Amino acid sequence: MDYQNFDLVVQVRDAASRTYSVLANGEADVAAMDTFSLQANWETLQALADRVGRQATLARSAAGAATAEQVMVIQSDTVPSDAGLSLETVADLPALPGGVRSFAPQIEGWEGEEAAILLARDLGQQLHHAVFTEKVQTALRSARAALPPGVGLRFRLRLEGAPELHRLPWEYLHDGEGFLALQAGVPVVRHVEEVTPTEPLQVSGALRLLVVVSAPSDQAVLDVEGEVARLKAVLEESVAAGRLEVDVLEDGRWSTLEAALTPGEGRPAYHILHFIGHGTADAGGGGRLYFEGEDGTAVAQDAEGLTALLVNHPSLRLVVLNACQGATSDELDARSSIAARLVGRPAPAVVAMQYAITDRAALDFSRAFYGALAMGNPVDTALALARAAEFRRLADGESPRGVEWGTPVLYLRARDGRLFAPAARAARFGPRIGLAVALALLGLGTAGALATRTPYYQDGDRDGYGAGEPVKGWSAEDGWVARAGDCDDENRSINPDAVEQCDAVDHDCDGNPHNGVDVPRWFPDSDGDGHGDRGAEAVEACGQPKGFVASRDDCDDRDASTHPGAQEQCDDVDHDCQGGPTNGVTYSDWFRDADGDGFGAGVPRSECRPPDGFVARSGDCNDAARAVHPGAAEQCDGVDQDCDGKVDEATVTRPWYRDADGDGLGHAGVVQQACRAPAGYVERGGDCNDGDSSLISLNACGQCAKLPVEVCNAVDDDCDGKVDEGRPGGGSNDWKTGPKADGSYDHNCDGRAEKESTADGGICRCKKSFMGTPLMEGEDKTPGWVKGVPECGKVGTWGKTCNYQRSAARCEWRTEERRQGCR
Repeated sequence: MDYQNFDLVVQVRDAASRTYSVLANGEADVAAMDTFSLQANWETLQALADRVGRQATLARSAAGAATAEQVMVIQSDTVPSDAGLSLETVADLPALPGGVRSFAPQIEGWEGEEAAILLARDLGQQLHHAVFTEKVQTALRSARAALPPGVGLRFRLRLEGAPELHRLPWEYLHDGEGFLALQAGVPVVRHVEEVTPTEPLQVSGALRLLVVVSAPSDQAVLDVEGEVARLKAVLEESVAAGRLEVDVLEDGRWSTLEAALTPGEGRPAYHILHFIGHGTADAGGGGRLYFEGEDGTAVAQDAEGLTALLVNHPSLRLVVLNACQGATSDELDARSSIAARLVGRPAPAVVAMQYAITDRAALDFSRAFYGALAMGNPVDTALALARAAEFRRLADGESPRGVEWGTPVLYLRARDGRLFAPAARAARFGPRIGLAVALALLGLGTAGALATRTPYYQDGDRDGYGAGEPVKGWSAEDGWVARAGDCDDENRSINPDAVEQCDAVDHDCDGNPHNGVDVPRWFPDSDGDGHGDRGAEAVEACGQPKGFVASRDDCDDRDASTHPGAQEQCDDVDHDCQGGPTNGVTYSDWFRDADGDGFGAGVPRSECRPPDGFVARSGDCNDAARAVHPGAAEQCDGVDQDCDGKVDEATVTRPWYRDADGDGLGHAGVVQQACRAPAGYVERGGDCNDGDSSLISLNACGQCAKLPVEVCNAVDDDCDGKVDEGRPGGGSNDWKTGPKADGSYDHNCDGRAEKESTADGGICRCKKSFMGTPLMEGEDKTPGWVKGVPECGKVGTWGKTCNYQRSAARCEWRTEERRQGCR
């Protein structure tokens, strides 16, 4: 299938706010610039991506059993919290190849795989919504409208300007209708900008695939033999059709791979390198693959070393890394993953895994991917077809594998995705003659043409040591080695070079399971304080028995508070097992505190803790008064409150004035400062004649006058704080006079307001007659207030007169508004 490219170039605009610029352009040079921000949901996206990446698998332990702590459950924000999430028992989980059990959450209304797909869909829609902003959508619609019939649109993600976004699984992009990566017409690739154009390699026959298997003895055990056998099985159809040739390099040494890829006349030229083994991602950028060293242990090789080797094999167009973290990059460098670095120069396309992947999913991927590639499809088409095949397998109801179809990541440098277009030729599978001869000539796997035949032993567990009867030959066949002595050829951890362990197994094959291993001694720990009973007998065991510890120093194994290092307490118990019940305990002096004010008095008692009613502070000068103690506030009462030997010191004082005539006012010139009044002194001063109680202040003429008399004037005349007390008479009797100073109209101070008029309206009778005939019947009214008498100064309705209207033949009651006066 042919494609036109639609580039999505993302760059950081503001790192602090996680704002990014996105440039979208297609073949028609349609361009649009827009921005999006991930600050609000960056942590949510990362957490969601991590949950998508966690495979729902449960690995067996070394003993073959599984523990509940190893269970990881995929959960989705779309699944309601009350959806009834429940876990299957480990015993009921279906076993997978390589000792792995598949595990998926059981959610009411959904199968386990449906929950995983919902989770991936949520993530994919959030990523799609962020990047495909309005302007980008416009550019996308224009690019699609311009496509010729039968031509797809390749989404090329270019994230070099936003390295932290490489860690998000863009392969799950979902446009609301489906996952883009599952559609062959819209493949999603991570594009690396071309330095030089990459042309498809012309291949005259079948594609040649070199499978490299590395299983170092000091790394986690891989089912190498089983994985290779299954890989051969899934590729058998393409091999039989003559579209694919496969060589398997089961010797995982770096030197063997170097020899296999060394160019030379008659040497095989490989097009694809498929690595099966272990890998890691370095924290500071870059990744590593682990090959076998000469002693079988792991030897790390970084991207630079691989590049130096692969660049000299120009026919190589594709590298597939079936190893952990091959596509994991550092947040500061978009090209820090081993896959991104390899695609930069030696290979125009690299497929790597961004998450762990199960054997079944990896094999399904290999079958569909290599089959589509061998039929001449572009590499991104082949990957999309492989993903779709895995997704359809899930939809067909087979054993659930979550969303592993999104685990492979394609890094692409070739502009049109075409690496080669192979033609069919005769099928061939297995170790190639050309490869075997090349290895023999280089001294790898054979002793050379002039050497004698060597005895080889079958190595069933691939630990470098064989067992059984030897077979002599010029070179070692697959699964045979020159070293014998393996006493258990089905267990890779058992061979003459293995380290003996504390168990019942003879790991180093010398006939003694415990040679060189000290069996630990254990002592009972009944109280669970981590210290064993010093009087108990030891028990020897390789593993720690339950309820036993390695130490034997507890002086009381019935009390968890008693053991070496425990805190000594103020009692008769030797808590720290040092031979004394109170060693290290400090004694203090305590004083009786009778009034409970926190200060004691009297003779102290020396104890390690305070007796009842005793305190640590002394100095109370009156232990019967709670308000008297050191530090108490001094009061003006003649008592030494603060127990410093002084009375009323530092108390606030005020002036007091001498009152000789007893009129309540003192002489301003005779003053004493004291906290309370001395005898004959008063609080108020200002008496102008302290010898005459009737003369207290100066009048307007400056003379010492008598006490003023209160009058009715709304003024405090005698300065006693009261106004017009005693109804003193006087004041104005004129009702027209306005209110007094306090607003009242009680001018004569008799306690009542003097209203001008209190008359009520009377009766209006209109019994006028004309020549003895009544003209009108009605009520007579006299002048007065209508509807109540208003208060002084208020306005009310005043009835004026009852007037007979001859023209209307009626009586009319006339009123007016009038203000109530006061007299």
